[in-house]
Amino acid sequence: DYRHGMYCHPTLAVSESGVVLGVLDAWMWARLEKGEPDIRESTRWTEGYQRVAELKEELSSTEIVYVADREADIRELMTEAQQQENVVHWLVRAKHNRVTGDGKLWDRLSDAEVLGTVQFTLARTATRKARPVELTLRRESVTLPATQHCPELIVTALLAKEEHPPENETPIEWRLLTDETLTTLADAVLRIEWYRRRWMIELFFRTLKTGCKVEELQLSTKERLEKAIVIYLIIAWRVLMLMTLGRDVPELPCEVIFDREEWQVAWIVSQKTPLPPNPPTLGDMILIVARFGGFLARKNDGNPGAEALWRGLHRLRDFAEGINAASQAYEVKICG
Repeated sequence: DYRHGMYCHPTLAVSESGVVLGVLDAWMWARLEKGEPDIRESTRWTEGYQRVAELKEELSSTEIVYVADREADIRELMTEAQQQENVVHWLVRAKHNRVTGDGKLWDRLSDAEVLGTVQFTLARTATRKARPVELTLRRESVTLPATQHCPELIVTALLAKEEHPPENETPIEWRLLTDETLTTLADAVLRIEWYRRRWMIELFFRTLKTGCKVEELQLSTKERLEKAIVIYLIIAWRVLMLMTLGRDVPELPCEVIFDREEWQVAWIVSQKTPLPPNPPTLGDMILIVARFGGFLARKNDGNPGAEALWRGLHRLRDFAEGINAASQAYEVKICG
């Protein structure tokens, strides 16, 4: 695809519990015309790892793991980590059925001894309902032979496979690679939980595209486009942070995120009652905002998603502007 435009590869920081902490890096580029010499786009993975490794220097007591999907199954990334003595561990979904020291990778994993199973609920998507999942876990240590540019490397391969999927459902099968040694079922289950957090980057892109409509930006220079994208990266992060914090710590007062005017406007519009003496909880405030965005909050609807929060925040801003205008017109203090 050599259309004119900018491409953006962000590195997202997510806590072990799933709270989105921020955007660590954003690698942006524009493709040259076909046939012209261009930088290798796989560089974005090694540079992303380098930025995370730099962060580790500031957070020496924090365990940081670089998690990526199949596009990151490249030897250059693994070699970069090896050269930095794996200061940051990595966990990548395997894309290539690589040659190992003793056979092909897929066969080695299929023949490996079963460690045990892990159960969780697969999140719903636009095309799939949420459903329970049980994956059988197999683990094998494999040697990746040296290549022209990469030294020999020993990695751990992990196979997570759904043996008995429901009727008419595609079975889940994940093959993961990591630099860490996994010896127990608990070790393997933890890596599955880490890999599942990668779904946040998909929600992040959906928020950027459908909420922020970043693909519709039309600016005159590359520099202006980059600056606009950076702003929208921050906005998309804030939406996801609201969503994940609301699930992780809903009992916190909402003023850890919302300012006083925001929650008071939301309360007046939604509850149509006098303001309470104390701010509502973060969970209650997020539910109010999500309802502004069309979330119905029915018994089986689960937690509000990023799109409902995005639309709700837009409406909350409009409500705040309307109440401020009314306050000035009638010289009456309504909020604050």
